[in-house]
Amino acid sequence: MILEALGRVRAISLSCGLSPNVKREQIEKDDMTYAMWGIAVGLALMFGVSLRRYRRSLLRKREIRWMDQHHLLDRLREQLGWSLQK
Repeated sequence: MILEALGRVRAISLSCGLSPNVKREQIEKDDMTYAMWGIAVGLALMFGVSLRRYRRSLLRKREIRWMDQHHLLDRLREQLGWSLQK
């Protein structure tokens, strides 16, 4: 019974590409390292996306402020003879 269970464990470890001499602690440590790297990469991606969206919103606000100050649309309407009423 015990030998049969050990045989199954060895078969599972070999099917995962692990050598039978690798200690379980080493496997858990490596898994934890990959998990931490995954979390770090995920946080970096979220931070990058939020920073990009924030910078775009600032540029959009600056563009709206510039258009408001220069009244570009109003001057075009006057040149083309368009009115605001339909």
